[in-house]
Amino acid sequence: MRLILFDCPTPHRRNFFPAALSRPIFELRLGMNSLGEKIVAKANAEKVAHFVPAYMAAAHQARTACPVNDAAMLHGNDLLLVNGRLKAETLEIAADAPSQVAADSSGEVLWARIAERDLGKLRTNSIDAILESAKATLPAADSSPATWSYLWELILANPAQLAADFAAANHHGIEGTVEEPRAIRGSATDVFVARGAVVHPMVVIDAQNGPVFVDEGAEIHPFTRIEGPCYVGKNSLLLG
Repeated sequence: MRLILFDCPTPHRRNFFPAALSRPIFELRLGMNSLGEKIVAKANAEKVAHFVPAYMAAAHQARTACPVNDAAMLHGNDLLLVNGRLKAETLEIAADAPSQVAADSSGEVLWARIAERDLGKLRTNSIDAILESAKATLPAADSSPATWSYLWELILANPAQLAADFAAANHHGIEGTVEEPRAIRGSATDVFVARGAVVHPMVVIDAQNGPVFVDEGAEIHPFTRIEGPCYVGKNSLLLG
């Protein structure tokens, strides 16, 4: 099944400004990865394509290997179209589910599952066309999934999501380099330093209030204090 992640220029987009001015909503981060990465993992899709506002399409294509705004991706076998605002954990759609569509109270499509045999009933020349025709043609889903509505919701949810992502990753201990003298506060099981990461001397990693994950290639300079819950991304550089 192919997954189409879409972020159309609806009124809801303004609630994620300024962060969503230069990137699709599904590229915003929550916890250790992005909203889109969480949806892709949940859907377990074979192929992924993106549809974003036209003005950012070229810049987004330069950052991703997925096809961007390519209408050809709306043809072929079974499709799952998912709004970038959707909370990934609420996406419960079986791979063999019948064609159906879920929309919110304003009529914005949140997801649409379209079986290959039903694609011919829909207009597939653009993302707007397929969403509108799916809403008009396909049966409505029994329930509407939860969504993110405002940028500040991501900020407030971030600490708990960081802890949940750390637990799901199930990595603990020091695989990279942590130079002496060092200070790790809290439980050692709540700290992970990935292979290739370098933590210089005189760095404090404080995991008393949440886990700390230092990813591959990160470099942390002296006199830096990292307080969990925290994720230090791949190849990041922290300068005191």
